[in-house]
Parts: sequence; structure tokens; C-alpha cells
Amino acid sequence: MVLMAMAINTGDAFAQPAAKPPLELTEQPTTDSQVEVLRGDLLTAITHGASPEATTGLLNRQRRIDGLLESQLASNRQELAEIERDGFDPKVTPRREELRKQQSLLWLARVELASLATEMFAERSPDGVALAEQSISRMQEALASFPNDGVVRAELLRLLAEAQLRAGDSDAAIRTTLHATRATAENASGDIGSAESSDELVIRTPAELAFVIRVDLSKKDWNAAQEKLNQFYGRSPSMATRSLAMDLARLQFLLMKPTADDKTRAIGNWLDVLEKREGATARRAAETMVARYREYVHASGGDTDVGQNTGDEGSPSKQQDPRVLRADARYYLRVEKTLPAAVTFARAAIQDTNADRSIDSAIRSAAILDDTGKRLASVELLRQIANRHTHHAMAPAIMLQAASLASQVDNPDASRGLDAESILNDLISKWPGSASAASARSTLIEFANERQDYTEAAARATQMPVEHWNIDTAKRCRRQWQRAVLAHDARPPSCPWYDDTCHQKRNQAIQSTLARMRQEFAGVAACPLAVQTHHACAVLLDSLTHDSAGREVVSGVLEKISDPFVRSLAELRLAGPVGSTTSQRGPAGLLGKWRASPLRLDEFSRPAIVWRLHRDLLAGAVPRQPTAKFLLEFTDDETNRDAFGINDNVQASHRISWLIAGQQTQRALAELKRQLGDAVQPAELLADAATMCAGSSRKQDLKQAAAIWDELASGLPPGGYPHHRAKVESVICQARAGELQDARNAAEWILLSNPPKDEVLLTRLRQATE
Repeated sequence: MVLMAMAINTGDAFAQPAAKPPLELTEQPTTDSQVEVLRGDLLTAITHGASPEATTGLLNRQRRIDGLLESQLASNRQELAEIERDGFDPKVTPRREELRKQQSLLWLARVELASLATEMFAERSPDGVALAEQSISRMQEALASFPNDGVVRAELLRLLAEAQLRAGDSDAAIRTTLHATRATAENASGDIGSAESSDELVIRTPAELAFVIRVDLSKKDWNAAQEKLNQFYGRSPSMATRSLAMDLARLQFLLMKPTADDKTRAIGNWLDVLEKREGATARRAAETMVARYREYVHASGGDTDVGQNTGDEGSPSKQQDPRVLRADARYYLRVEKTLPAAVTFARAAIQDTNADRSIDSAIRSAAILDDTGKRLASVELLRQIANRHTHHAMAPAIMLQAASLASQVDNPDASRGLDAESILNDLISKWPGSASAASARSTLIEFANERQDYTEAAARATQMPVEHWNIDTAKRCRRQWQRAVLAHDARPPSCPWYDDTCHQKRNQAIQSTLARMRQEFAGVAACPLAVQTHHACAVLLDSLTHDSAGREVVSGVLEKISDPFVRSLAELRLAGPVGSTTSQRGPAGLLGKWRASPLRLDEFSRPAIVWRLHRDLLAGAVPRQPTAKFLLEFTDDETNRDAFGINDNVQASHRISWLIAGQQTQRALAELKRQLGDAVQPAELLADAATMCAGSSRKQDLKQAAAIWDELASGLPPGGYPHHRAKVESVICQARAGELQDARNAAEWILLSNPPKDEVLLTRLRQATE
């Protein structure tokens, strides 16, 4: 019969038991150290769990150290027997007492290690029962050696009762506990054998109560266990007297009771309470107990409400509390079952309505999946959880992590949106103002640049919320548009001088990019810094001819442009081919303003300025002489020289053109002659020089253009389109220079001897001499 002492009679049942001092084997330092290390490792395995390999290693160490302790016991017994044979000798009395004490400690060490080894397994599991039965034999052997030692016998009986309960013999466990109670009472009274014999077990401490509850659970007496728990915890379990033994007993009751509704939720709730009562370490031990028991139940095909769901066939399909799943997952991870840990963390993340826990579970699962080579699964999980908890502060960050992992997958599933670019776009769409969106945008810009889609990269750099616009992002935006526009002329192959279709397509591509630029900036017009950046891009890149959209943008805000260089450059470009007297002289100190401009620190701006002004010169959209003068000074300036390939053919042909436009024709011709000596594409040099001369209204420049066209034609195969094109351009320049008769004679000779087959050339040739 078990009698539970009520609080009114034995209030100490609800008090915290005193901590037991550790065993010490002072005479055997080596073994003592090994025992302490093994004890610590066993306790860690009990609390945290251990892999099958680690568990086997611990059991082997326990057996080996048990053998060392047994050897010490044999030596101890032999020495003690020799002392007893010699009869009573006061001189050896201290040694006799010391040997007896060592004998007690050695037996206690052996028994304690054997008992701890059983606790590495779930109660009632086959391995746990087998080890418990082995430890029972060891404990009974130890008890036979201490028939009259109250302290040692009481501790051995306590350990024996625990082993009997773990072995499944609950009746024997109760009987042994009764004996332990008597031994404790005898030790307290100091009179061995004087304690009154009783069949009633009086419970005086929470630890004793927890043990009796476990006996009830072993007998499946759920009502008895429930009654004792209710008496201890009352209506407010979290406020009850602190006792880890009782808290674990209550947890074991929740685990084992078969008829409880929503069992895993109750377990999860109690784990939270237990952590608040006992701390994180206690929760870890409790989670290990839960996971270990659920693993045992699942393996034995038991209660599906409490068995683990590992994703295998036969696992319970009923939804389980995510806190319990997280306990399983952490246990799996500690025992080195990495894939089940990842799967269980993922299930917890998907099922959990608590965003903090769900995201934490997803991150843990994704990390394990990535380490085990299942990167695409980690991408899908992180993306799913981020989309599920869109209002959580961590959601954009884990979506960014999903994109980062997706970028490392060889064949991402783009059809399901699992490729990096789709995920990044989704991130920006859902969390546009987040720091993660800014990182995502930078990555998308990199992606676009890598595939040479510079217009898309520039558009990405512009599509920012107001809070993401700053000096650095504005500079990046301007650079990207400069790169996007200039790339059309830089992209090989270059257009031959005579291929009008190629030039037209390239010009259309440039205009398309500029139109996209205006469109994108219109979408961010609410941001002042974006508007300033648009003004700079328009001045540096856009066409400002009288019928252009870019002119409307710049002319309306000219006075608002803060950079003096940009404003003066805009005035030069807005002046037109003739311009005012001021524009003909050129903007005063434009090069000096450049040296003071923030743009000077941006190497990307220098090629853009040259590119735009050179195209303006070719189109006759700016005053020729001041523009050419500035370009020559600008590219010769020591602060800019390294930014331009002065010695390459393209830049050399530009300089020749600028000398011509600046009315330095003789210098230009001398430079042309020098460059032709080793030019890779001499026809392009001649065509560029002739084109710039033809753009002048001065007769001498037009005559020079005709001469250069003739020189170019002479080096080309007769009868081909390039040859005819150069001859027709020469005739046109002669006619514009006022040499009509010479032009007619040249035209007639061409028509008689080798007429062009191209109808457009024939028409131009006839019109030039009319």
C-alpha cells in the first residue's frame, strides 16, 4: 500500500530536496578522474542525446571502467582480509576503516555508472530494460556487501528501485523503496534495525512523489497518477513548488496517457512552462526525454498520437505540435541523424503559426539541407516560410537567403519560381523598402550586367523606393545608364562607315534605351534625388535636338541644375548648331568647371561626355568650333587622359574630326596622314574625316571632304557599293562647295563608266548635279 503524505501532515514532500555530494575515490586518482569524466559524458548523453556510435562508445567505456573498479575492489578485499586474519591491532584500525570506506565508494561508483548507462535509453525500451536488468544484478551484489551500512545501503536501495522501475518491475521497485525508507530512517536514528516496519510508503519529498507517479504510469494507473499530479500542481502548475523530478514526471504522464486529446499540444505547452520554471538546460533534458520516448514508440509501432513522424512510410500523419517537432529535430541533430532533423525542422516550420519559431525552424532545416546536398529543397522551404510570414521582420532576409542558395543550384526550377532571379523579384515586390530588397536589387543588377543586358540593369538601378535613394545609389544609377547607352556603340561588331542600315539600327537601339531611361525616371519623379540624377543623365546622354523629349526635360529645369559644369554643358548642348554669340565663343571656363565638378571623381562620366558631344557634332546639333575645342582640351587634360584610349584608332579618328570641326584642318590632315601609316582600318579614318569636313558650311572644308572621299574610293574595289558610295559623296561635296561643273563632269563619268546599282545612290548622284 502506498500512502501519499498530504501537505497538512508532511509539508516537506513539496520542498526542494538537498543536492547529493559527488562520489570521490581519493585513493585512486587515475580511476577517479576516469569515473568523473565518464559520469559527465553519461549525463551529457542523457540530457542531450547521443548518436548510436557515441552510445556504444560510452557503454564500452562504462564496462572498461567497471572492470577497473572491480579490480580495485578485489585488491581492497584482499588487503582487508589480511588485516582481519592478523586479529585486532590498534595500529591498523585507521587503515581498516579507510579500506571499508573505499569499498563503499567503489561499489557506489560501479552502481551509479551502471544506473546512468540505463538512462541513455527510453524507459521500457528493449535496450533500456536489458541494461536495467544488468544493473539490478550489480546492485544486489553490492547490497550483499553492506548489510549493516545505513548510508551506503540507503543509496544502493534508491538506485536499485530506479533500476527495477526501468526494468518494468514496478512492484519490486515499491518494495525496494520501502526498504530504502527504513534504511534512511535507521541511519537518521543511528540505531540499525530500530526503525518500525511498515507496509506504507510515506512520501516526504517531491522526488519521492515523482518516483511513485512513475510507478503509477508503469502500471498504467492514469487516474492515480493524475490525482497525485493535481495535488502537487493545483490549478496553477507554473506556480507550484519547483521540482525538476516532478516536472519531468508530469511530462512523462502527458507522453504516456493514451486518451488525451491533442496530446502533443499539451506536451508543447508543458515544455514552455518547464523552461520558465527550471531553465534552458532543463528544457533540453526534457526535450531529449520526449524525443527519445517518441522515437521508441514510433519504432515499436505504438501510440500514433505521440510517435515521431520522420516522413517514412508508417509515420503518423496527424498534425503534431511544432514545439514537439522542434524537440524531435534538435534531438535528431544531436544524435547525428541529420536528414531526419532537417525534415522534422521543416515540418515544424510549415505547421507552426508562431512566426518566430517557424522562421527559426526553417533556417535550421535549410542549413542542414544545404549541408547534405539538398539545396533546392532548402530554397523551396525558405521561400515558402517567407511568403507565409510576410509581416515578420526576418521574412525578407530569409527570402534573400533562399535566392542566394538558388544561385548556387545548377538547374533551378524556374517554372516554379525557384530560380534566384524569380525569388529576388518576389522579394522586391513584397518588401520593397527593406534592406534585403536593396541587396536583392544590387544582385539583379549584377545578373543583368553579366548577361550584358545593360538597359535592364539601369532600369533596376532606377526602380527604387525613396528610402533607398542616396548618394551612392544615385551614382550607381547614373553609371548604369551611361553604360547602357554607350554599350550600343561599343558592342562589336562596329558598323562599317557605308552601312546605313547598321547605323540606323544602332541609333534606334540608342533611342529606345533613352526612351526607357525617361520612362523609368518618370516612375520615381517623387524622389528629389532621383530627379537630380535624371537631369544629369539627360544632359550627359539624351538627345537635345529641337524635336527631342530630352530637350524638354533639360530646358525646363536648367536653372535648377546645381552642378555648374552640368549646367554649362546643358547650355552648350541646348544652343543648337549656330547658337548665340556666347555659345559660339563656348561656355566660359567649362574645363575649369569640370575640374571642380563631383562628376570628375566618376570615371564613367568622362566617356559619356565625349560620346554625347561627338554624336552631337556628327548630327550638327551643337556649335562646332566651341564644342570641338572643349573636346580637345577635355581629352588632353591630364586629369582625364587615362580615361580615354588616345592611341586607339577610334579615339584617333575622333580627334581628327574635332580638329576639323575646330577649323584646324591642316593639323587634322597631318594627323590623318600620320595615322593612316599604321591604321588597322584606314577606310574608317578617311570616312570619319570626310564626314566631319562634309558637315561644315565652309567651302574649303567641303572641297577637302570631296578630296578625302576620292582618296577613300581609290583604295576600294571598283564596282562595289563602298566604292560607289565614296564617289557619290565626293560629287555631292563638290556641288555643295560651288564647283557644279566639276561635279557634273564627275557624275557623268560615273554614270557612263561604272554606274551604281543602288537606286538610292543613283538618285542622290543625279540630284547633286541638278
